[in-house]
Amino acid sequence: MLVIITVLLPVLLGALALGVDVSIFYFEWAQLQKAADASALAGAGYLPGNPDRAIETAQSYAEMNGVTGGEIVSVTTGDSDLTLTVELSREVPYYFGRILGLTQSPVVARATAEVQGTQSAIGVLPVGIDSQTSYTFGQQISLIFSASSYGPGNWGALALGSSGADTFKNNIINGYSGSVSVGQSVATQTGEMVGPTLTAFQTRISSGETEYPDATYEDHTLNDPRAVTVPMVDYANVSGSSQVPVVGFARLWLVSVDQHLNVQAIFLQETVAGGEPGGPPAYGAYQPVLID
Repeated sequence: MLVIITVLLPVLLGALALGVDVSIFYFEWAQLQKAADASALAGAGYLPGNPDRAIETAQSYAEMNGVTGGEIVSVTTGDSDLTLTVELSREVPYYFGRILGLTQSPVVARATAEVQGTQSAIGVLPVGIDSQTSYTFGQQISLIFSASSYGPGNWGALALGSSGADTFKNNIINGYSGSVSVGQSVATQTGEMVGPTLTAFQTRISSGETEYPDATYEDHTLNDPRAVTVPMVDYANVSGSSQVPVVGFARLWLVSVDQHLNVQAIFLQETVAGGEPGGPPAYGAYQPVLID
């Protein structure tokens, strides 16, 4: 028995060493992979409109998840700024492996997030934009609320949840609390409701200016009250109170509103908070999804 134990002892110790070190390496890789996944998703939220902010955010999230600056190998965007890839590397020391002359070895984690069209969203503004009109990032738009605003190339108020001035006002200030999805039909809102509409937009814009005084449409947090989600709808055959189908979503930056309910906004390209990806045509509102 002593002879057998003597012969097998190195093997048993080697197996123990291998098991312990492999477990440590796997643990470190799992932690690193979680950080890569989280940072890729967080950064992609600013694609495709703000790739610089996307990269900065991904790096910040990686460090918030225990990754040091030296462990961030690269953070890059690709495919017309529709994807973001994070690669991390960490040197992990051997413990029992030192018996065999091993000191340390790198553990590598990689994650890629892609932005896709938004299938559904919550907190949307009760305003629809014609889906047949094309817009580009940074383009200024005038939203004029009047009885003649519905139609191709125009905007119009929507009755989300229920009709009425109070509901419309609350949906502008706080966003509609329910979920709106592609393929769903929503009602148009009749009547100009000058006072409530003006007060609601002033409140929302002022709130953003107070909370984030240095923010701009090019550089802002996704929860800035001035960054809003609106449904893209098909306005064909609209006359007065009608049902219009939702075909997608867009993002806007609210700039100002005047006494004539002329709302100035800027077209954005970024993630919708609380949305779901679904792959419909992209109208400026996106969802980040891990693809690798």
